[in-house]
Amino acid sequence: MGPAQGLWIGSLQKRVGITARIISLMKEVKLLGMASSWLSDIQALRTHELKMSKKLRMLIVYMNILGQSSNSPNSRVNNLPYR
Repeated sequence: MGPAQGLWIGSLQKRVGITARIISLMKEVKLLGMASSWLSDIQALRTHELKMSKKLRMLIVYMNILGQSSNSPNSRVNNLPYR
């Protein structure tokens, strides 16, 4: 799970860093008329970030499925009658 999480965190940090930089320079961005250009660039970074998080999200889904599985040793212990 570590490598998948690392890819996602890396792309998240890149997008947030660029977004923060653009916001700090918003006056200049507007004066140059580049707001719409930067907006589409940030959206592309967000799309890339979601692609990077897909593997991690699928691993989490599989872990949840296995955790809820009726073949799981934990589910047998939890379903024992109370005495």
